Formats: sequence, structure tokens, C-alpha cells
Amino acid sequence: CAEAGRPEDARSLFARVEASWPESRAELLHSLVLRAHAEGGDVRGAVSWCERMRDAGVPVADDDVTRLCAAAATAGTLKAWLRASDSLGLRMTLDRYRAVVQAYI
Repeated sequence: CAEAGRPEDARSLFARVEASWPESRAELLHSLVLRAHAEGGDVRGAVSWCERMRDAGVPVADDDVTRLCAAAATAGTLKAWLRASDSLGLRMTLDRYRAVVQAYI
């Protein structure tokens, strides 16, 4: 569901397995939902999920932030994503800038 860009399915899976999922692997489970939002071009949902991760103390993986940058650029919502990512403390890196450029090529 993550690679297919189906955030509703990813959230449903998350809800079903969260309680039994090992805490040491929480980043992976959260990342699946975040990736589904990115692949589906759902930048608002991704921002909401990043906030949830932050509130739960789960770090956002660099790869996921890079995917989100590319998804936002493709969806035409890059400016909104950059504002939101700044408020979440997710700074741009060279790899993220490359992802944005690739999305426009």
C-alpha cells in the first residue's frame, strides 16, 4: 500500500498492527504510512503524519523527507511543503534539492 500510494490502506494497516508492533521498529511502521502519502501525492496528509510522528517521538527518515519533497514538487505544492517542513524541523539537504529538480525534469 505504501509504494502504491494508498495512504488510507497504510493507515488501516498501521491501526491494526500498532499495538503489537515492537517499539524498536516504530520508525519503520510510521514510515510506511508516510511513504504512502508521498507516493500518493498527499502532501497535507504527509504533513499531518509527520506531526503525529514528532508527537510520538518517532524520527522521520531522511529518505522519506526526500520522497516528500519530490511528491510535493510533482503535485505543485512544494512551497506549502517547504513551509510545513521548516515548522517540523525538517531542513532541506542537497539530496532533497536534487529530488525537487528531478521532479521538474
